Amino acid sequence: MVVNSVYEEFNIDLEITCLIEGVHSVASLHYAGQGVDLGVHRIPADKRVEVLNKAKNALGEDFDLLHEYVGLPNEHFHLEYQPKRSY
Repeated sequence: MVVNSVYEEFNIDLEITCLIEGVHSVASLHYAGQGVDLGVHRIPADKRVEVLNKAKNALGEDFDLLHEYVGLPNEHFHLEYQPKRSY
């Protein structure tokens, strides 16, 4: 919901491209249900860094959001829940 609200500010529809399916590293948080890949192709190239930074700030410290560019068509934002402290 947090990332979706940032996308909406830019009039962009949020696209989830991968949850637990697909091939990821052995220790990937995708397999634990704590990682998700988000499409970036609907975001104009010159706005991707701005969207990424705004979403990072909105999510807070317990989430990591990275721009992964492993060649077309695999460019995406990777979001994972990874608490930095125990609660």
